[in-house]
Amino acid sequence: MKAVIHYQPLFSFGNIYKISSFCYFKINTIIEIYLMYAEKRYMMDRINELIIASKDKMSALEELYHLMKKDVFSFAYSILRDFQLSEDCLQETFLRIPKAAAGFRADKNGKTYILAITKNIAREIIRSEKKQKKLREDETNNIRSHSREVSEIEDLLKPLNEKQAQVVNLYVYNQLTFQEIAELLHLPVSTVKSRYQKAIKVMQTFSKGAMANEKL
Repeated sequence: MKAVIHYQPLFSFGNIYKISSFCYFKINTIIEIYLMYAEKRYMMDRINELIIASKDKMSALEELYHLMKKDVFSFAYSILRDFQLSEDCLQETFLRIPKAAAGFRADKNGKTYILAITKNIAREIIRSEKKQKKLREDETNNIRSHSREVSEIEDLLKPLNEKQAQVVNLYVYNQLTFQEIAELLHLPVSTVKSRYQKAIKVMQTFSKGAMANEKL
């Protein structure tokens, strides 16, 4: 009895389908990668052309702005963490590009060149904000100090009449001499001294009364 030998086809329909599907996927992937690279290369070249052209053409700067504004803003925001400051950084970046274009070479990466400008501007903004914050703090401290001084003056002059208060203020806080006060108020020096002495007595009496009230 002869043995029956069954031959398995090397390429069945199922195997051919799997192989063709795999090849199709690979080819598609390669094509997609190539297209992505080609698009990126085109964009890089276009950005470079626009940077160079922005020296003379506003239309080139406008196109560059539309191509790069999202990248510039997001990078600025990653540094500044403030929407309005990032907007300011975005605007300043595109104001500086035409000036910086003279030193730009076409073989460079235009995108990183623009982002480097953005980074420098963001750092300038941070330094400026720190300086402004310090000035605001100093101003606030000055206002508080001034408020304390005004309060002290009010407390000091509270028991005095207007004429006495003028002389005390000019002598104590403005540090004028009796002669200078007399010239300013068009009074004899003796009158100025007399008003000052009376004011001192009034303030001493008022101070003693206030201390007595506190003890009660």
